[in-house]
Amino acid sequence: MADGRRPGLARLGLVEYRDSGSSVKPNDGDDGHTGPKYLPWLTEAGVDAVRAAPPQV
Repeated sequence: MADGRRPGLARLGLVEYRDSGSSVKPNDGDDGHTGPKYLPWLTEAGVDAVRAAPPQV
């Protein structure tokens, strides 16, 4: 996000952002012009949340 805030899932600790070398970044790197530079990766808490969620049909 251009203003430095973290989007919802990152703010909840369910994902973290990483660059192509797997270095963790504080946000998605979006500067408001080029779009996000870093990809979201599930954290252990994110994996646990996915496993606990009921299947969507």
